[in-house]
Amino acid sequence: QELAELKKTEQSLKEKDPTPAGLVETEQMLERASVEKSQVDRAKGKTLDEISAIVQKINQQLKEKKNKLAPQIKALRSIRQNFQQVEVKYLEKKGHYDQAKTTVDADMSKVATDVRQLQDEVQEAEQAYNELNMQLTDAESKLQRAHWETRCLRREEGARYSEEFQTLSDQYAAEISKLDEHCKELRKDQKGVKECHEDNLKKKRAFVQLEKLMQVKLKVARQELQNMAEGRYGMGASRTVMDASTAGVERLVIE
Repeated sequence: QELAELKKTEQSLKEKDPTPAGLVETEQMLERASVEKSQVDRAKGKTLDEISAIVQKINQQLKEKKNKLAPQIKALRSIRQNFQQVEVKYLEKKGHYDQAKTTVDADMSKVATDVRQLQDEVQEAEQAYNELNMQLTDAESKLQRAHWETRCLRREEGARYSEEFQTLSDQYAAEISKLDEHCKELRKDQKGVKECHEDNLKKKRAFVQLEKLMQVKLKVARQELQNMAEGRYGMGASRTVMDASTAGVERLVIE
């Protein structure tokens, strides 16, 4: 019953209200939009407050880290300054070192060239010394032989070249005599060869012809044997080659 009275009262108030119905709806929509805007502003304000808090927190952390790193940055700056000073000294000393190294390398190259030249001279001198030493040894040996030969020629006591010869000259004379005899024999042999040369050539040509003849004879005999074996041999064959022996002399007869 009370609810019915309230509805009735609300209806009578609406009838008495001169405001148009569309305006009421518009006001209601504006009120709702205002409420929603208030809610959005509160949410936006809350979000901005949160972002501001985050930014402040980040700034605080950066400040703390900066304060923490400040001594290290200061030490690094000092180290950089020291490094620059050391680098300047290093470059200066490196320049001196490079200059000294270039000079030393040039001196070493010159010394190495001189050493190689001296080594070549020493090697040549050693080679010349060895050759002279060999020549000297040979000369001394020849001189001793000459002295000994002189004593042998004088027929001094105990002085003799060998058991067979009194002196080296005697041995050379004997060897020369043997060579002369050998040369004479070779000349005789040469003369005999020259005298018999033509006859020997004739004999050689005769033997060559005989060898060819015997080869032909052997070939014909083999052919005859083959013909006889195959039954093709006949008495009327033209130009048959036969071997005949007369009075112990072999002849090649062509029929």
